Amino acid sequence: MRIGLVVLAMLPFAGPAAAQSFFCNNAQSQEELAICGNPHLGALDDEMSALYTDIEKNSAENVRSDVLTEQRAFLDERSNCGGDVPCLTALYEGRIAALKKTRDALGSGSGD
Repeated sequence: MRIGLVVLAMLPFAGPAAAQSFFCNNAQSQEELAICGNPHLGALDDEMSALYTDIEKNSAENVRSDVLTEQRAFLDERSNCGGDVPCLTALYEGRIAALKKTRDALGSGSGD
């Protein structure tokens, strides 16, 4: 859980040597190493992080609280995937779909 909270705290600060939600130079877990080593997973992480940040900036406190709870659950599930790329891919795709649904329900998205 501690790693998940660190990942959430780092969302707005990701830079060039990073998957969007964490710094690849600091990657230690199997899932972080897999994300940093796979361009497709890195792109999914970037997309998920951008959606999460959009919702955080454009929603009411109760929505932000719900999304944070869901994000923590996602991070726990992501940890269970370890370095399994198909598992991580499916998990990210599901999380992105859920975040898009939330964003679109808020009316802050482009509907893609």
